[in-house]
Amino acid sequence: MRYALILILIAGCTAPTAQDAWRVACDIEYTPEPAGQDYWQHPSITLTLGTGDCEDKALLLWHQLKQLGVKDVNFCVGIVHPIFAPGGHAWVEIGRGGLAIVLDPTQEFLQPRWMLSDMAYMKAPRRIHDVKIRAFKAGSGLEDLNPARGY
Repeated sequence: MRYALILILIAGCTAPTAQDAWRVACDIEYTPEPAGQDYWQHPSITLTLGTGDCEDKALLLWHQLKQLGVKDVNFCVGIVHPIFAPGGHAWVEIGRGGLAIVLDPTQEFLQPRWMLSDMAYMKAPRRIHDVKIRAFKAGSGLEDLNPARGY
């Protein structure tokens, strides 16, 4: 219920739709890709397969929230924490700056950004993020993909 309340307040969605979008993305079975491969699935493929890694789950949540009409929803890539969890990761943020809410369906983590340390959920430099987005958009059919803002 806490998740639904935060989504309602920030996103302006109704409780069932916001909570359903969050639950659907969280319920996708996490399946890591083979070492050296990084394929981003279209949200419809993630739903069909019922499996995906962090960016597949985050893209699914991002897409569902966009479909619900949520404003200022951003797909983000970066690292969760450079010391405790090194390596790339993907998540969704609603809002901007200190008022943003971090939604991580892989970790089933939802928290206002201002409550996190500066080292948590660090976005990748814009140039890295843009390369990944362009590569994904080229064959995805998601022409409205909106890279994360606020760098």
